[in-house]
Amino acid sequence: MNPSSLRSLFVVIPAFLALFGLAPVAVAAEPPFSSPKGFTITPPDGWKVASKEGTREANDAIKMQFPKLGGFNLESMAVMLLNPSDGGTTNLNVVVTPSRMPIGDSDAEQKLADMLREQYTKLGISMGKINATRKSFGTHPAVVADFESNIGGAPTRQWQVMMISGKQTLIVTCTSRQSTFDRHVPAFTKAIEGMTFPPDGGADMPLWLKYGIIGGVVGGLIGGLQKLMASRKKNAAAV
Repeated sequence: MNPSSLRSLFVVIPAFLALFGLAPVAVAAEPPFSSPKGFTITPPDGWKVASKEGTREANDAIKMQFPKLGGFNLESMAVMLLNPSDGGTTNLNVVVTPSRMPIGDSDAEQKLADMLREQYTKLGISMGKINATRKSFGTHPAVVADFESNIGGAPTRQWQVMMISGKQTLIVTCTSRQSTFDRHVPAFTKAIEGMTFPPDGGADMPLWLKYGIIGGVVGGLIGGLQKLMASRKKNAAAV
């Protein structure tokens, strides 16, 4: 996707925010979210769970507007958690793949880093440094990519955490601005450590699926829309 198409995406996505329930508002503490895809996650204090209502409509509209994103299936995103205090710029989402990625491979870290750089570049998004390592979140072994990009038109930092759940892979994407990411690391870490899901089901799949780009792009774009939303609200109030 070229830069002009990426900018056009900011015009399309605001119409979907109401469908997802992503408007930044103050909310009470939310209970643990239990997904029909077999995991639970507890939102950090003060965060909200974005509604899944309208996911299919948003997915179809994005495919129609951007044919190159034909494989960009938003319905594979199981949940998105938003921090209302910064309008959703800081967020966490979980994508569930239909098969088990071989994160136990000796070169899994390099494969993850290469996959992310390739997919972001295809979307016209420049990436900065990327560091992929193995890490455990409580009892959950994972491969983690820590990287920077300009997604959403602002310096953004993300984690992509890949963990095995039965015969599936959970891809947890944590997003914030580069300048604020470190302060949210404790919240991200606690949320991931507290997740519950089935143990590793064995039988690695040979191919690395590219579902991670879904969580990464959507997580970054939601944050990038904050200024656009504020500007539209101000202009509407002035009419």
